[in-house]
Amino acid sequence: MSFLTYGRIEQRKDNFMKGSTRDMMGKNGSFAVSLRKSKRQQAVKKYREEIEKNKIEDEDDDDERNNDVEIISLETIESLLNSMNQDNYLVNLGNIKYICRGERSYQLIPYPDLISRLILLLNNQYEDRISEIIMDIIISLTGGSPSTTFKAMNCLGYDCILYSLDPLRPLTSYKTLKALSNLAADSQRIRLKLIDIKAHEHILHFCQSSLSTPFLQVISKFFKDLLSENNIIPNEIFEVCLPLLKAFIHESDTTIIGNSLDAINSFCNENQTRIKLISTQDFLNIIRNLCTHTSMTIIEKAIVTIGNISYSNDYQTRFLVENNIFDLFCITIEASSGKVRKETAYAISNIISDGDFYIEKLIDHVLIDKIISKLEDNDSEVQREISYIMFNLSSKGQFRHFKALVDKMVFSYIRYPLLRNDSKTIFNNLSFICAVLESYKSNDCYEAIESMEDTQCIITIENLRKSFISSHYEKISKILSFFENDFSID
Repeated sequence: MSFLTYGRIEQRKDNFMKGSTRDMMGKNGSFAVSLRKSKRQQAVKKYREEIEKNKIEDEDDDDERNNDVEIISLETIESLLNSMNQDNYLVNLGNIKYICRGERSYQLIPYPDLISRLILLLNNQYEDRISEIIMDIIISLTGGSPSTTFKAMNCLGYDCILYSLDPLRPLTSYKTLKALSNLAADSQRIRLKLIDIKAHEHILHFCQSSLSTPFLQVISKFFKDLLSENNIIPNEIFEVCLPLLKAFIHESDTTIIGNSLDAINSFCNENQTRIKLISTQDFLNIIRNLCTHTSMTIIEKAIVTIGNISYSNDYQTRFLVENNIFDLFCITIEASSGKVRKETAYAISNIISDGDFYIEKLIDHVLIDKIISKLEDNDSEVQREISYIMFNLSSKGQFRHFKALVDKMVFSYIRYPLLRNDSKTIFNNLSFICAVLESYKSNDCYEAIESMEDTQCIITIENLRKSFISSHYEKISKILSFFENDFSID
């Protein structure tokens, strides 16, 4: 090949890939470019069509495989059940257990022959490790969504599970408790069914035997989930369960303690009749001790219990205060956990809402200094609960209380929550400031106004004057009116 021929070939290739000089000048159009683009588009289109086709085929294959698996599973289980004898119980049941652990195991539920044969096996007095595997299978079958679980239990019957609680068969009993715990966590109608068949009484009776920590963990979880339906469970059931829950709180295991406190808190939440059941000296002493536990999780749950007890009548509030609850709050209000600080503030606001006697106790206690300092807390939820303390002080407090707070430089701290982007926090603190100024005016005193100016709190109030929230604007206007009448604002 001559050098000239070789050059022409290379030029053609170059023209094809880049377009010729004339192409570049736009005289013949970008033929090479458009050709490449067209081929690319055709290739991409073909590729996408292939992908879509394969996807549809894969979905069809998946459906066929799932149907095949369901049929094979049923046939395999039936074969394993039919071939079962004294020598292969463990192997065959182990294989059934493996099959039933699949994602579609709940589809085996509608086959009553399978269910009835499992129940028959469970009711026979086989050795513990055999009935344990059967209970494992039942746990798998009762998994899935609440609707499938409800259907499963209608097929299985609840009695077969309850009567599997036997101290002489610990392996089976443990799996039975797990099954009951799973059911209690499932749905409201299953919890109601468990109450109807008195599952809690069976478990309470079972607890009379000596049980290890794993058993107690599962049992405490059962009661935690069962008692979460606090609107529909009668008080009598809680009274029956309470002695066991109190005993659980004495355990060293944090899971058992935490579940028990959750059960108590869920059931007693802001319900004075139920709170009365736990307002006893011995119980309060237990909870006080838990508020200084090494686990922050336990402290959080224990302080919620104290908060529940504080939501009560005058008798129970006095009971808390006379048991030096403010000493405990001095510790918990400084906790590293925002939830503990928040629940502490909630309890304090509940206590002082009962009137002058409790406000007097608070003002005379070192706790009030800690509350004032917590007006600057970085946690917005804590600040909101603290603002409810200030609001209750504004509605229940008297001049001597306000004077003590002004002397403690409360206006130096209250500026900070006013800068928060939380409407309720701002409103509560503005209400407090209004109440203080009103009280001072009634007593012909001006120290509060002077303190607001000295601490620049009034400047913060002025900056809020542009608020578009009517309730805020009314409070702000009222506060500023005190200054316009008595002093000129710089």
